[in-house]
Amino acid sequence: MVPTIIVHGSDGKVMAPLGRGEFLMAKPEEVIVSSVINDPEIPLSVREALVGLKVRAMFTAEQLNGAVPEGSRVCYVEDLAESLVVASEKAAAEELLVAAKLLNPTDEHHFVVLGKDEFTLVP
Repeated sequence: MVPTIIVHGSDGKVMAPLGRGEFLMAKPEEVIVSSVINDPEIPLSVREALVGLKVRAMFTAEQLNGAVPEGSRVCYVEDLAESLVVASEKAAAEELLVAAKLLNPTDEHHFVVLGKDEFTLVP
């Protein structure tokens, strides 16, 4: 998982890295990927392998001031890859990491947006 900084006395909030030394307050949520993610930049085999997996979503659309569609969640690629490895989908995890690095080779962190119909919150 991408390391975060715990904000003491904040009911589970953390300071999560965006890259280039920037951090944003977030409250991680566990979600289950409920359908194939609609992101053509991620290989279909990876998107299919993610369905049914519990993953850590770090940001909401509101936390990102509308930079992503309303109701969506944003996950670190590294966290998704870790969930894939735990589910014995190591090849899919490697494929995801390579695809993300190819899309944005200079970025410190890579992100995937889960649309509001692509996940369910874990209670």
